[in-house]
Amino acid sequence: MKLRALPTVLALTSLVAFVGCDAEESSDPSAQTSDVEESGSSGLTAELVFEEVDRAEQNCKVYAKYLTVDLEEEAAADRINDALDRADPLGRIAIENGEPVDCAAAPEPGLGDFVFDTQASMTVSANAHGVLSVTESGTSYSAGAAHDNHFITTFNFDLATGKRLELADVMEDDTEGLLASLCGASYFALVLAESEASGEEPWIDEESLVSTCRQEIDGAYAPARFAIEDGGLRIHASFGHAGFVLEAEGALIAWADLDGFVTATGVQKIASRAGDAEVE
Repeated sequence: MKLRALPTVLALTSLVAFVGCDAEESSDPSAQTSDVEESGSSGLTAELVFEEVDRAEQNCKVYAKYLTVDLEEEAAADRINDALDRADPLGRIAIENGEPVDCAAAPEPGLGDFVFDTQASMTVSANAHGVLSVTESGTSYSAGAAHDNHFITTFNFDLATGKRLELADVMEDDTEGLLASLCGASYFALVLAESEASGEEPWIDEESLVSTCRQEIDGAYAPARFAIEDGGLRIHASFGHAGFVLEAEGALIAWADLDGFVTATGVQKIASRAGDAEVE
């Protein structure tokens, strides 16, 4: 994946334009770091290479931590890296106000030091038994906007083929209702904890949370966002800006609650590993 240098004026593409900066072309090598991780778990794993870009050009600022994958099966690695590169907005500046942006323009007084400030980061929650699970999250701010824009995207892959997994590839058919109920309950526990800490009434009820989870699970607007972890399946339902903290946290559903409903072999092994740890 190449991150290209920021131009002085960022062009608009459709409703949202994305522009990036190339880590390889940066004149400041101290702004870039890389490290290589390889899981020691049994079964097929990927070598993960993380790179960072942290730089400003005129009055546009970019921070990105992004991932590329290396596998013995090059075709599978290429398929995964293509998916990560194509979907991920790292180091890109999102224009959502419908106007071209001039990076040379002076920031508005009292509204920060940059006309655009974008941050994006990828993390890995599973790299074992032929399964890779990646979550990318970040923010972008445009001068004059009332608040930052937030985003979160998940990527789950079969390492043997490079196929991007959807929820239907992981779970039994007709489990949407069960998942929505467990997802809503998990979210409501977070809401109750927040309510108790603040002394205020819960801002949303469990029934509404279940409904929101169901929309995400059904793929009402886009493929369901979920992450595979040692502790369970984490679902990120969409709550808009007001509920983004809840959305970013996600609803963690323990593998024990999904016993008998997981179909993907690699995910089953991750789930059983979590069960073994609980017994110990």
